[in-house]
Amino acid sequence: SAVAAHLAAELVPDAAPGPAPGLAELDRLEGALDGGVDDPADRERLAGRLRELLGRLDPAAAEADGTAAGSLEDRMDGASDDELFDLIDNELGLS
Repeated sequence: SAVAAHLAAELVPDAAPGPAPGLAELDRLEGALDGGVDDPADRERLAGRLRELLGRLDPAAAEADGTAAGSLEDRMDGASDDELFDLIDNELGLS
């Protein structure tokens, strides 16, 4: 019976769900940001990316606070060079 219990424990995964995907990465990001971001341009770029990612996760919240991503053309209008490169790398899968 001890062998059966051992085999059952090894062969049948726990029914409890694991942590949501990305939580460990968010913890690492939080730790990196705790050191502070001194450059205002870097802070703005980080904030923009975080708003964009939040909009993907919760489109209703992004629409409510006005940060919902528009069409690709709308997003490209007025974007800085760095923002355009980020868009190309992240949205178009060219990274």
